[in-house]
Amino acid sequence: MENIETGKTGIYVSKSNVMQYILEHRLVDAVAVLGTDPIFQEDVPKGQRRYVYDIVPGQELYSRDQPDKTKLLAALDAIFSQWQANGIREVYISVDLDGLRLPEQHYTGTDYKPWAGTSYYGIPAAWIPAAMQQARTKHGLRLGVHNHRTGQRFVGDVVEYNLPDEGQRTARITKHILGAMLAEAQQDPIRRPA
Repeated sequence: MENIETGKTGIYVSKSNVMQYILEHRLVDAVAVLGTDPIFQEDVPKGQRRYVYDIVPGQELYSRDQPDKTKLLAALDAIFSQWQANGIREVYISVDLDGLRLPEQHYTGTDYKPWAGTSYYGIPAAWIPAAMQQARTKHGLRLGVHNHRTGQRFVGDVVEYNLPDEGQRTARITKHILGAMLAEAQQDPIRRPA
């Protein structure tokens, strides 16, 4: 696979590279990654990128070593405003559990990523519904993407590669997040963009 900004090949397949692929092949109009640094992040100024993607490292969503929800909502506000201005009307949410902070489940998100080190800036799982609601109510974005060929709507996904599932933690967390996605997706956007 080729890196979208540098043209380098030989990059292993990961969620970041799937996002890169769908951007390159114009299967989506934009990608935003929050909490973790994807492989395709390059030192290319935003205005000079060939594709629309936003990277918000988890560290930028923290204040005094604690997650700061106002920083998340401000970052999303900037991203969603840009998308709205570019005519984007549908959002597909993909949650990678290793980018979440789930202390109540004793789940650090670094279980299968030991090279993450001691500085861990995961996003609290409880923030996901608030982010979806902001996309829907403030920016009029529809959650899920419509496949015009089949008539199906794809709302989002949750992934985790850490097996076996110790005490069904991953299964419980995944069901909760998917349930929140479906509940929010069934709501109509409150404000529709012009």
